[in-house]
Amino acid sequence: HYETGQTTELYTPAGKTSPQAEELDGSGKLGLPYTTASRENDIANFELTTPAATNASGNFTTGVQEVTYYYRRKNAGKVTVHHYEVGGTTELYTPAGKTSPQAEELDGSGKLGLPYVTTEKSADLSNYELVTPAPTNAMGTFQSGEQTVTYYYKRKNAGSVIVHHYEVGQTTELYTPAGATSPSQEELDGTRKLGLPYTTQSRENDIANYELTANPANATGTFTTGVQEVTYFYKRKNAGNVVVNYLEQG
Repeated sequence: HYETGQTTELYTPAGKTSPQAEELDGSGKLGLPYTTASRENDIANFELTTPAATNASGNFTTGVQEVTYYYRRKNAGKVTVHHYEVGGTTELYTPAGKTSPQAEELDGSGKLGLPYVTTEKSADLSNYELVTPAPTNAMGTFQSGEQTVTYYYKRKNAGSVIVHHYEVGQTTELYTPAGATSPSQEELDGTRKLGLPYTTQSRENDIANYELTANPANATGTFTTGVQEVTYFYKRKNAGNVVVNYLEQG
């Protein structure tokens, strides 16, 4: 009882402890009929290929005869592997041969009872790291039904973006951020934001008596691994002249 293309026995005969060939004793049986049977019901995960052996039944002869049944492994359900950001259901990973992020699929055709192995893809996901532990069914066995394995990732931490508001030629802060009681730098927290965009803005409307000279080139950008600084420069607005008259009294 072989798997198609193989010569390893699949069936364990009655009274035996390991798979091996069946043997029908021919003692005193020359010319008598013999009958063999498929063992499909006794071989887990396999089904008989058709047709059955042409000499499945016959007569005992003077020589040794061999009857061979061939089986194939049954189809199993596929294993679908998701790679999600924590709290989301949008695929992060683009499988080989694909052009956009989507679930991986491990085909179960002819694999019932065989092991499957999945792997985390943090090395292929820019800006993300795996949430530990890995799923408990990252490895398993192909079953008759479909199975789902889900890996979760979180966006890595980025460096802060520090925003300064200075008078031209000075390094004294002009702007008082919300929640602060005195002028100080703004700080955009980079926690879990690696690769995400940031936006800063002029505070011209909040800084009395000053006007913006120009927007910095990095007023908008992307959170990176390191700390970034954005500096807005302002100049004091022009005021009207103060005219001083010196008049003779009376």
